[in-house]
Amino acid sequence: MPVVRRGNRHATVAACLQRSMLWSSFPILSLHENMHVHPGEANYEFANWLRQMSYLSCYQGTMPLPNFIPLCTTIDQLCTHVFPSTLLSIAHQNPSTFAQRAILNMRNDTIAAINQKVLQDIPGTVCEYYSIDQAESIGNAGDENQLPVEYLQSLNLASLPPSKLQLKVGAPVILLRNLYPKEGLCNGTRMTVTHMQ
Repeated sequence: MPVVRRGNRHATVAACLQRSMLWSSFPILSLHENMHVHPGEANYEFANWLRQMSYLSCYQGTMPLPNFIPLCTTIDQLCTHVFPSTLLSIAHQNPSTFAQRAILNMRNDTIAAINQKVLQDIPGTVCEYYSIDQAESIGNAGDENQLPVEYLQSLNLASLPPSKLQLKVGAPVILLRNLYPKEGLCNGTRMTVTHMQ
């Protein structure tokens, strides 16, 4: 929608492209091929299954999975299926190991368990990095020491990095801040640890 200075909703709608006298000159193109689906029978079958989910009553409540989706009942089985040990054994040598693989999840506690399992399976030694472990007092001087360090380290908010960050060379990480957008270092960028100090 265009921006109309000091205009109301009617003025904004009237200024849109569909209300222009040129609109009748534009050809209307229809898309017939789903460009998000890579070629292959399994990919088309999965796309059709997803498309039917909202229309078929059998997909309300507990859903039966199609045969082409493997069933994993534990976090260990899921991690082993998505990140096999042969793949993890070369993670420290090849930074693009995790480029085409991801596990999507809705709960942070489950993600923490998945991250711990994958990190455990990557060969190498774990390096631990701790966040700042003191509170800042705004009121009275000396109040910042009333919170124990153990309590501060137990706080892991979803929008902040964990208080104790465990990493290995070859581990995948996600950038949480816009550091240098011109170079691609933006919030949500997937990266791989190549070395640590």
